[in-house]
Parts: sequence; C-alpha cells; structure tokens
Amino acid sequence: MTTTFVRELAINYKGSKRKFTDTLRDPSAVAPVIRKLLPDNSKEHFIALYLNGAHEVIAVCDREPDIHQLFELANQLGVKLLVRAMHNRCLDNGDKLFDSFAHHKKSFTYVFELPNAKNDLATLTVKYAPVSFALSSHNKNRNYSSKTVKNIMAIYLHENNPPPHRESVSWMLLINCPITSTKKALEAIQWYVQRWKIEVLHKIMKSGCSIELTRLETNKRKLPFITLKSIIAWRLMLITHFNRILPNAPATSILTQNECNALAIIKNNKIVDQKTFSAKKATTWLAELGGYLSRKSDPVPGPLHVWRGWQRLQDYTKMFEILNST
Repeated sequence: MTTTFVRELAINYKGSKRKFTDTLRDPSAVAPVIRKLLPDNSKEHFIALYLNGAHEVIAVCDREPDIHQLFELANQLGVKLLVRAMHNRCLDNGDKLFDSFAHHKKSFTYVFELPNAKNDLATLTVKYAPVSFALSSHNKNRNYSSKTVKNIMAIYLHENNPPPHRESVSWMLLINCPITSTKKALEAIQWYVQRWKIEVLHKIMKSGCSIELTRLETNKRKLPFITLKSIIAWRLMLITHFNRILPNAPATSILTQNECNALAIIKNNKIVDQKTFSAKKATTWLAELGGYLSRKSDPVPGPLHVWRGWQRLQDYTKMFEILNST
C-alpha cells in the first residue's frame, strides 16, 4: 500500500478570507466531493485524491481550527489525521488537555534533528494516552453524531533542557488511530516530523517553480503543469537532502554527466575528475551559483540557493551540450 502525506485536510471554516457555501461545511457533503476530482469550474480548493484503498492517506495539520468537525470528517473519509494541538481544551472529565499529562509517567525518549541553521539535536520526553473532548459550546447546536470527540490518542513531547539560544520544543499531537505501543507512538511522531519536508516542497513549488503564477484556468490544463513542476521540485529536494545524508557520494548521484561537466567548467574552467567530485562539492558549487557565500560558519546549503543555482545551471548545461555537439 502506498502512503500519501498531505499537509492539510480538505475542509474550509468560517473566518476565512474567502466565502464558501455553507453546505461544504457538512462532512457528509464534503466526503463524496473529495473522493473524485473536482470539476474544472470549481471555486473551492480541496486536495483531490482517489481514496480507493490503494493509498494510505495521512493528513498532517499544524493547527486546530475545529477539532470535532475535523476529526469527524477524517473518520468518514478513512484518513489518518494527525493534528498538533494549539489550545488547552477541556476534556470530557473536566480536566485540561495539557494539564492532564502532568500526572502521566514518561513512556520513552525521542531524539531528532531540528531543521534550523545549527541543526540542533532535541531530546524530548514522550507521553501518550487516550483522550476525549467535550463538544464546545458554539458547536452544540450542530447535528453531530455524538457530544464528545472520542477515539483520539494524544502524544505529548517536551524538551526539558533546551540550549540557551532557543526555546524548548513542546508538542501535543492528536491522532485518530490507536497507539498501543512505543513503536506506534514513534511512527506517529515521525509522521509529524515529515511536515517540514512537506512545507519545504510546497515552498519550492510556490516560490521556486511559481505554480501560483500560472494563467491556466482549468484543472485539465493545470494538472500537467503542476505535475511537471512537482518533478522539478522533487529533484531540488533530492539534491538538498542527498548532500546531508550522503555527502561523499559521487556528483553523478544527483546530477547528470553533462550537468557535472558544465558545473565544473563554470567553477574551475576545466572538467574535474569524477573521483574527486563529490555530491557535497556539487551541491556547494550549485548553491554558490544561486548566491550561497560558502563561508566556514555558514550552514549547509538550503533549497533556496539550490533552486536558484539549478536554474542557472540548466542554461550552462544547454550551452555545454551545444558546443560539444558541433
């Protein structure tokens, strides 16, 4: 089964800058719409996915606009929903969400690398327990199947001893699938950690590939355009992260032979031997074309400099191919 990560579940709320039809606020009305591609004249923005059982869809949200409606919709669609809680909501037993975990014992410790300039390692204590939320007062007049939000697991992560240059990491994750072991809790945490990669991919597609600037009006025309830009964004993500995981791999692992030759000529006025041309050096040179200063104190190149340099490299590669073909 293929696992598909999406950044947000397809649902719209009051208070949005755009006005949506009220019928789309009902989960029973949204469910049949999201199960098929929307028509070309649709004005609503949804994540149109074929939920035919071949994909395991995991929706990762970084906000909590209306928990009852959100989790009810996810259950109807068969989507695993992972939300980072923001509000200290009331539980059905009268306690508060964050305060209730003060009495729970630590389950295990989780260590991961923060995606900041210093790539800090954060050590978090992890606690998890099932929770049930009481329906908020402004939702009591709506036709919901129950007056409480049940079958939700809460995973609380907190950093007790953060370094002095940043604040402590503290997450309260809510998920609508059972967490019965440390392995399951760790899997859910790793799902949320993927959120940064999703954010970076969307940033590359919006800012680097400029998919929002297209003047194509229909979904039939937009789909091939977005598909092509997605491949480009994926490759830029690959170059950025490959440098951090396997920096000593050959440059041809992330670039074509002609791209390597063009890049080496631009930086050294000659073709460099492939044995001494690593992925780290290729990524650094590529980022330098995009404005990366490559000072000793600078962090590893990010996607912003990589995509700017990659755009320039395509012109150099094309010229290299033309000169070698004559």
